[in-house]
Amino acid sequence: MPKGGCLTGAQGCSVPPPVPFPSAVNAPVAPPQLRPLGLGEILDVSIKICLRHWRTLIKIVLVVTVPVQLLSLVVLVSTAPDSLREKDYLDTATGTDATAAPPSSAARSSPRS
Repeated sequence: MPKGGCLTGAQGCSVPPPVPFPSAVNAPVAPPQLRPLGLGEILDVSIKICLRHWRTLIKIVLVVTVPVQLLSLVVLVSTAPDSLREKDYLDTATGTDATAAPPSSAARSSPRS
C-alpha cells in the first residue's frame, strides 16, 4: 500500500469528486399520469392499506377514540338529570311508572255476588 493509504496512483493522493448519474443531474421529471379511480379501486386500496398497517391503525384509533369516549361519558354523567340516575322513569312498554307497586290482588278481583 502506498504512503498515506492513497490508492489512486503515483502522482499524489487526490481523489476526484464522484460523478453524479446523468439522469439525476438535470433530467426533467415527467408528472405522473393520473386517472379517475372507480369506487371498487378506492375500496380495494384502502382495505389493503388497513390490512397492511393494522397495528398502526389500532394504535391511532386507541389514542384518539378512547380519550374522546371517556370525556363524553364524563360529560354525559355529569350533566344527566337526577331523575335518570334514579329508577324514576316510565316503563316505555306499558306507559306506566316502572317503580310503582303493582295493584293489589283485592283490587283486581271482582266482588262475587
